[in-house]
Amino acid sequence: MSIKRGWSIGGIIIVGAGVLAILSMFFSWVIISSVPYNGIQQRTYFYLIFFIYPVIVTLMNYNMKKLFGFICGVCAMICGIRYIVTKDTFYFGNISSIGPQMYTLSAIILMAGVFKYKKRI
Repeated sequence: MSIKRGWSIGGIIIVGAGVLAILSMFFSWVIISSVPYNGIQQRTYFYLIFFIYPVIVTLMNYNMKKLFGFICGVCAMICGIRYIVTKDTFYFGNISSIGPQMYTLSAIILMAGVFKYKKRI
């Protein structure tokens, strides 16, 4: 199995969304009393599991089941939005930072990439 570099525009978008999701783990996800905590410290790295199927299919140049790709993107988006909404406190307000917003954006980009993906021959 070799990795083919002749990706369609959807493949490039999917790989870019995966890289953006990984980068979002290193940005601050919460700021509590001026102390930022990144996604790894918040243990949100398991959210990356939704990016495994589309990225692996793109890297290996397989046929993608679009429905399963969309389900992965929707689940990733729901997790990101759920994280943002649940980080609301009485005294500090919403304490979520740029990390979950960037992760949710990468999930939306992932769904656009799944829509545009075509296997290269």
